[in-house]
Amino acid sequence: MENRQEICAVMRQRANLYRFLSRIYILEADEKLLAQMKQMSFPEEPGDADLRDGYARLKEYLAGVHFSGGEAVEAVAANASANAESAVHAGTEKSEKIGGTSEINEASVGNAESGEEEIGGNIAEKITELEVEYARIFLAAGVAQGTAAFPYESVYTNKKHLVNQEACDDLTALYAAKGLKPREDMYRIPDDHAGLEFEYMARLCDTAVRACEADDEAALEESVREQKTFFEHHLRRWVSLFGGDIAKHAQTAFFDGIGRITRGFMVQETAFLK
Repeated sequence: MENRQEICAVMRQRANLYRFLSRIYILEADEKLLAQMKQMSFPEEPGDADLRDGYARLKEYLAGVHFSGGEAVEAVAANASANAESAVHAGTEKSEKIGGTSEINEASVGNAESGEEEIGGNIAEKITELEVEYARIFLAAGVAQGTAAFPYESVYTNKKHLVNQEACDDLTALYAAKGLKPREDMYRIPDDHAGLEFEYMARLCDTAVRACEADDEAALEESVREQKTFFEHHLRRWVSLFGGDIAKHAQTAFFDGIGRITRGFMVQETAFLK
């Protein structure tokens, strides 16, 4: 990180990717998410092989998603951006809520409610396909043990592979200490869910960006220390395995790509935060 401008750019890019993956893991895909993803620009040469292959798989899948026309894609994406609710910035008097919209390359892919507009094309079939895949991979719906990727740190770090174990308790305490509160009205999920952990890391990156912009060296160093600590104590322990399991069990190019991107991103983060 040679200069402040480069640091800001890297931190912002990392926050964008963390939020993008958080959105993917917290909620099933809808037509607005896919419309916005079709307008995204993915890195051509990301360096890591998993990232390269993952982006290629996503682009392959998105190329097969068809709306009724170019105007429909733009309208749906614009509507999603206008109406998406960001839980990241929606706070209460005593705590802020985490777990909300996602970004990659400055393109918002928030979890706005689905509209009633008839979209056409094959979008309905694609949404159903991804909903079934999401349930099968992350919720183990209709599958045998060992063929799913549960998005909880406890499952990967506890010897009995149970949910709501020590990792979850640690994160509940951490969020509370930081004055954060997951959106209980929208996400009734354990605090060690991948989506919430990714959103928390994105917030730390946001803090680093603000420190860069304010030329506050002490705040920047503190944010980087917090990122390193959180990564070592949580993300590094399990997310690469989680991403590998997603790619292993995926039957669509979409989730195969997401799994590879997740695993490759963790490799990249290990090198960045060492």
